[in-house]
Amino acid sequence: MVRSFLYDAAGNLTSDTMAGSATAYAISDAGRIAQVSVGGVVKATYLYDGKNRLSVRQTVNMTPSGTQHLIHDVWDHVLVETNGAGQAVLARRFTMLVRACGVGGDRPADPAGERDRWLLDTGNCGDTALGTLAAGLAQDGAALQAALTTSWSNAQAEGQISRLKMLERTMYGRASFALLRRRTLIAA
Repeated sequence: MVRSFLYDAAGNLTSDTMAGSATAYAISDAGRIAQVSVGGVVKATYLYDGKNRLSVRQTVNMTPSGTQHLIHDVWDHVLVETNGAGQAVLARRFTMLVRACGVGGDRPADPAGERDRWLLDTGNCGDTALGTLAAGLAQDGAALQAALTTSWSNAQAEGQISRLKMLERTMYGRASFALLRRRTLIAA
C-alpha cells in the first residue's frame, strides 16, 4: 500500500493520499487547518479566535455532524466544549467571571451572586457538558466561593515546590542528602 503526502511552501501538510482516497487540508494564513475534505467533499471546517486558538469546529457530511464551540480558560486550556451558541455564551460568562475575580481583574460587586446566577442558568441550559461542569463546581461551592472572593493565591508556594522538585531531579542519583540540602539552602 502506497501512501503519499503533499506539503505547501511553509511545510504544512496539504494532502494525504492512501489507496486512492485523498484527504485535502486547507491551511489558513496563520498556518492552522481551516478545512478538511475527503474525496473532494468537505468534512470539517475550523475557526480560530484572536489568540489563534480553535474556537469553532463544524463537521458536515459525516456522522456525527454539528458545530462545537470551544471555550478556553486564562491559560489557553479548553475549559468546555459545547454544541450550541447559547451554551457558548454561558461558558464565556463563567470564564469572564473567573478572569474578573483574578489578580488585577475588575472584581464584580457580588461575585457570589454572579456565580449563583451562572449555576442556575447553566443547570437549565440542557447541555450535558456544561451541566456536569456546573454540578462539579456547585459540589465544591466553598472552594469556588473562596477563589472568587478572596485575593489569596498559592502561586508562591507552588513556585517554591516546583523549584525544589527541579533541584531534586537534577541531583537524583548523583549526590548525598547533605549536598542536596546545601544546594537547596543556597538556592533559597
